[in-house]
Amino acid sequence: RKNHNLKTTTHKILDSAHIFKRNVNKLEFVPDFSKNLDYSCFWKNDTHINYKGAKILTFNLLNYIDNSFNEEIFEKLINKCNLVETEEPCDLLSGMNWSYSVNEKVKIELGTYKYEIPKRIKEKSIPEKFSTNNARLSMYFENPDSFTNSRALIFGASSNNFLKYYLSLYFRETFFYWDHLDVTKQVIDWYKPDFILEIRVERFLESHFNPVWIKNFLKNFKPRFK
Repeated sequence: RKNHNLKTTTHKILDSAHIFKRNVNKLEFVPDFSKNLDYSCFWKNDTHINYKGAKILTFNLLNYIDNSFNEEIFEKLINKCNLVETEEPCDLLSGMNWSYSVNEKVKIELGTYKYEIPKRIKEKSIPEKFSTNNARLSMYFENPDSFTNSRALIFGASSNNFLKYYLSLYFRETFFYWDHLDVTKQVIDWYKPDFILEIRVERFLESHFNPVWIKNFLKNFKPRFK
């Protein structure tokens, strides 16, 4: 009965989400793929998107960039990957986030989850200057079996941990750099990417001011894609 009530409440929240302010609606040039995700795309005991959702979100993003990159191509690349099993993450059970009794906490059983990793992907060395940002580690991958030879610089936060291998199916090199919407020009000058992506959880979209150089750039910015 308790689980049924929780499930019903969750559906009510999702069904009525349109009545709340969507921060993304206030920003220009921000593609919104939320309509393609549902509650099954997120972990039960963690605040992040899960690997099912990560695959859906990655495909939507890559197809938005390159409409010749279709689902059939994406699935073929995924099927060539190694399959890895891991325990479900659970940041909602941490001392900082848990607000119920210890007895309730011990009843929760964590399951396992499988995700795909490109077979020949490897990590590359990072200059010390860009290896961390506010103690958050950067990630730099090369996948010789990628769909393109492009280099992508990807700004964002912890959600990228679940997207990184799927994005590497398309880009030859991917450099993930933690930021808070304060995109760092120095890392762009060093990495010289073909693509720059800012992958941002919606609740953070309005929480930081953009640096002046980005504001000046956006004044004359014309998006390549519709």
